[in-house]
Amino acid sequence: VTEKEDIKNGLVEEFYDNGQLELRRNYKNGKEDGLFEGFYENGQLHQKGNFNNG
Repeated sequence: VTEKEDIKNGLVEEFYDNGQLELRRNYKNGKEDGLFEGFYENGQLHQKGNFNNG
């Protein structure tokens, strides 16, 4: 992720305390853009979608 003047751009990943991936999403000019995936704590995919400029 690059943050120019606090505007997010690029891939952002968030993790559970156990280190397992929780969320994966992309930002473009500070808005969610592109693939979004959410995972259960056991690593199983539970949510998937696509954002178009927020």
